Amino acid sequence: MKQSHFNGNGSPNHFQALNSGFTTHYALPWVVLLLCLAATGLFWNSSRLQTDKAFHDYFDFRVRQAVILTEQRILAQEQVLRGALGLFVSSKSVERDEFHRFVTSQRLEENYPGIQGVGFSLIVPTAAMQQHLAAIRKDSGHPEYVIWPDEPREFYTSIIYLEPFYGRNLRAFGYDMYSEPVRRAAMDNARDSGLASISGKVTLVQETDKDIQSGFLIYLPVYKHGAPQGTIQERRDNILGWVYSPLRMNDLALGMFGERSEDLDIEIYDGETKSPETLLFDSKNNHDPLKTYLSATQTINVANHIWTLAVHSMPTMAFRFKNNTPNIVAATGVTLSVLMTMLVWMLINGRSRAMAFAKAMNIELTKENEKNLALLRNASDGIHILDIHGNIVEVSDSFCKMLGYSRDEVLGMNFHEWDAGFQEPELTRVFKQQFTTDQRSQFETRHRRKDGSTFDVEISGARMMLGGQTLLFNSSRDITDRKKTIEALILSESEFHLLAEAVPQIVWITRADGWNIYFNQQWVDYTGLTLEESYGHGWNKPFHPDDQQRAWEAWQNAVYNNGSYSLECRLRRHDGVYHWWLIRGSPALDEDGKVYKWFGTCTDIETIKAAEDALKASEQRYRGLLADQTEFICRFRVDGTVDYVNRAYCHYFEMDEETILGSTWHPVAFKEDLPFINMQLAKLSATNPVVTIENRVIVGKSQEIRWAQFVNRGFFDAQGSLIEIQAIGRDITQRKDLEEKLSASNKELEDLYEHAPCGYHSLNINGTFVRINATELEWLECSKEDVINKKKPTDFFTPASRELFKNAFPEFLNNGSVNNLEFELIGQKGTQRYVILNATAIYDANGNFLTSRSVMHDISELKMIQAALTVSEQKFRTMANTAPVLIWIAGLDKMCHWFNQSWLIFTGRSMEQEMGNGWAEGVHPEDMQRCLDTYNDAFNARQPFSMEFRLRRYDGIYRWIIDNGTPMFDAQGQFTGYIGSCTDISERHDMEERIHKLAFYDPLTNLPNRRLLDDRLAQAMAASKRSSNYGALFFMDLDNFKPLNDVYGHNVGDLLLIEVAKRLASCVRETDTVARFGGDEFVVLLHELGSDKNDSQSQALLIGEKIRHAIADPYIFTLEHEGQTEQVVTHYCTTSMGCLIFKDQEISPEDALKLADAGMYEAKESGRNSIKIVENL
Repeated sequence: MKQSHFNGNGSPNHFQALNSGFTTHYALPWVVLLLCLAATGLFWNSSRLQTDKAFHDYFDFRVRQAVILTEQRILAQEQVLRGALGLFVSSKSVERDEFHRFVTSQRLEENYPGIQGVGFSLIVPTAAMQQHLAAIRKDSGHPEYVIWPDEPREFYTSIIYLEPFYGRNLRAFGYDMYSEPVRRAAMDNARDSGLASISGKVTLVQETDKDIQSGFLIYLPVYKHGAPQGTIQERRDNILGWVYSPLRMNDLALGMFGERSEDLDIEIYDGETKSPETLLFDSKNNHDPLKTYLSATQTINVANHIWTLAVHSMPTMAFRFKNNTPNIVAATGVTLSVLMTMLVWMLINGRSRAMAFAKAMNIELTKENEKNLALLRNASDGIHILDIHGNIVEVSDSFCKMLGYSRDEVLGMNFHEWDAGFQEPELTRVFKQQFTTDQRSQFETRHRRKDGSTFDVEISGARMMLGGQTLLFNSSRDITDRKKTIEALILSESEFHLLAEAVPQIVWITRADGWNIYFNQQWVDYTGLTLEESYGHGWNKPFHPDDQQRAWEAWQNAVYNNGSYSLECRLRRHDGVYHWWLIRGSPALDEDGKVYKWFGTCTDIETIKAAEDALKASEQRYRGLLADQTEFICRFRVDGTVDYVNRAYCHYFEMDEETILGSTWHPVAFKEDLPFINMQLAKLSATNPVVTIENRVIVGKSQEIRWAQFVNRGFFDAQGSLIEIQAIGRDITQRKDLEEKLSASNKELEDLYEHAPCGYHSLNINGTFVRINATELEWLECSKEDVINKKKPTDFFTPASRELFKNAFPEFLNNGSVNNLEFELIGQKGTQRYVILNATAIYDANGNFLTSRSVMHDISELKMIQAALTVSEQKFRTMANTAPVLIWIAGLDKMCHWFNQSWLIFTGRSMEQEMGNGWAEGVHPEDMQRCLDTYNDAFNARQPFSMEFRLRRYDGIYRWIIDNGTPMFDAQGQFTGYIGSCTDISERHDMEERIHKLAFYDPLTNLPNRRLLDDRLAQAMAASKRSSNYGALFFMDLDNFKPLNDVYGHNVGDLLLIEVAKRLASCVRETDTVARFGGDEFVVLLHELGSDKNDSQSQALLIGEKIRHAIADPYIFTLEHEGQTEQVVTHYCTTSMGCLIFKDQEISPEDALKLADAGMYEAKESGRNSIKIVENL
């Protein structure tokens, strides 16, 4: 048996020796060969499976990457549209220039490859078409603008904005997308849901005859500014248009996948069916399916639309993972198996020689290394000492444990037995190199355990001399965990770099001290900086000057505290434009919890910032809108807790907001209705977000029970879980009461149908009765069984009526209705009557005729009345045409439709010329408006009227007439129009005018007399009080008038007075008054001189002086006496005037005249021909 090589007293010891009686087993080499071959097979299979797994894992990663890139790109396009939507939400109208500036700022071609543009499609009602065309042609500068295709429809939509507005996009200007079914379905979905919606596969109208690609469109609805959008119906009623983006699929996919898809064939299908008709994109159109190694299919929901992604690996991907490792493992294993078998055979025969040498060397070791031996045996590393042949002469316990052998089994083993890292002759070369160098050697290899498994080790060794023999002192350290860690790290970093280059964000890495060591390509593309310029602290260069210090301090604080880093700031793009970015960083910790790296991203939030601003403004307007709504609105959580109510809610339930918020809504609901309410609310889902509930509520302190209708809209998180409900309610108590009354009256309506005083019936397409009421059956003198599905109305018509019905029925089928057809009806028993028929056609959803609904009225009595009326009408016209007055008749439209012969003779015009409003052409222009006002007022009030106006006679002379109009009513009291008679009153009118002139005007001078002067003075004083302006009153008397009278007589004096009147009138304004007071006394009244008394007095004196000078001019008269020569008389005359400046109604008109008269006398006494200002004392 084997003995220990050392003892404690230094007596001769031996290394473990082989039992001298060891017997060579010839079967052992064959057993070793079989075991080695079996192990080789296991290693070969394991290597092959690992290669296949790496291939599958990488393919799965690329598939996930393709799905993520697709979803992110569509989301990015949606964010652009939401920014455009923000323009419409934040203002009542968006002008073309404003829309252009916004889209230009997005830099679509640079940031969003594949997007053809951003546009707005407006809904245009048919009635507003011409106005719309004129406005767009003027606004856009395109006079050829039209909406196309040009086909009649209920309403139109038109692309009025599309940026960039050049190239292909000009082809889409004015296109009605709603006219095409695929686009219309997406537009309807967006309108009804209020969310983004993607269309199915289309060919964009922008396509030309070159490079035609599949396309699709994304829509977001735009609603009228401030209009409610709580229900589908409200959204349909208030839709204004859509913001949208057209996208070309090949360009979009190139921007998403780029060169990353070289080793993949990516196919995108519209919907869940894969077919040539639904294929949107194929990255390898000529790909051979037989060369596909792996395939995967994923369905994704993009903006409420399903796409299917089919991904196939290309041969280039398989080649990347193709290696000869399994074959090398097999070849190496077989070789090693043969060598191991030979080695075992050699060891069996050479073991005794090795043990003899070990015995001699053990004596030397015992003397020099007793202490080292103890250390060696207990060392933690796998220490093993080899002789020049590679056999173990000493070993540590840890090495034995490492290999899974006992100490006795290990001693004497050759290094070929456990080394699995090198192949021959490399293994022997490494071993010999250790023996031939004086330097310490270190390398990695693999050891084989007793159970055949292998593991990675790091060997550190050195040559040593002991007892005159050269030995090799090696130490093996198990580095399996370290290798796995390194491999995982390499794989992780490889995947990280692949992902970092794929994501649309900027990715960065720094050392623990904040020194940047990595940026992905997105940083270079955006900033225009090279990686060399950005490394270290160069990343701070693109920051906005206002943000640089803040960003640096935040970063230093994160580095100092080892905390996460998050900051919103502006970064300069390569063209100098700044965008808002969200910068985030997180520290990576080692096993000791210390930071060894920082990983971070930068995300462009420029669009989000703009959208957030628009959203905040929209939210404020929305809350303000909710607060002002007359409907009562509340928001509550899933458990019923109320978070918001508007004023109308508090007012309706007579509760204050503080009491409501934080409590549940259940107390205001009628207790018996709660189960029904909860059952209805449970129906809310992401696909069914709106539920309308009608239930009873308890209102106010009086606990009044009323009916209310609530439109409940659910809000859901990304996982589709309900998080909040908004309820918009209105009181429907009155409607409920009416519904009950309506239900109660249904029987009455049915009874009314049967026994109505008119006939009702319905016909099928053949004209046969399918329904008829009792009244009509009585007219037909039949029973219901006699006519239903058997008879036609024509069976009861006279031949003439039957022919009329035959001609009208096809027209009825085409137009859907006929009105006021008169027929002669004969019952089965011969009773004859006249009826008037109105009918309406009923169609199904496909436009097919179902039935008709007809009503017939018995007009037999009316026919007799009409006949009598015809006779009466003839009598009336005969009598009216012979009457000496002018007679006219007007209908309900206020238009005259008949004039008697006397009227036509008076005007000299024909009936056609006078009809309608033609008669008004003969009314004097000064009387026209007054005449029409009187006529319209009386007509609208259905009252008699009388008015006087001048009407032109046939000879062109206007004559005064009096027109008396009387409303006409039929036997039922219904207003039917007017009849009027006119009488010539010109002589009477002339007489009244002469009487009026004699009463208010001086017959000599035609100036107002004392009576009219008093009235105008009173009016002037009242006007002065209202306006606070001054007026002036002149009282004047002629100087030197009496001598003219005495010498030449009163006739010449009258001529002087007439001339004075003319001169006075020429000195004042038309609004002022000149009156003859009596004899040679005159009065001048000046109105509205001004609000300042001194200025008013100055104006009055200027006019007074003008009058004084005018009166003082000489008067020249030529007198003719019968039988004598003409005599020329020249007379000089002046005037003395008293002037009163007045304001308000401080004195009466009589006192004002007295004061002015007194001033006139003062002027005479002071020398005449002067003006005296008098004050109101």
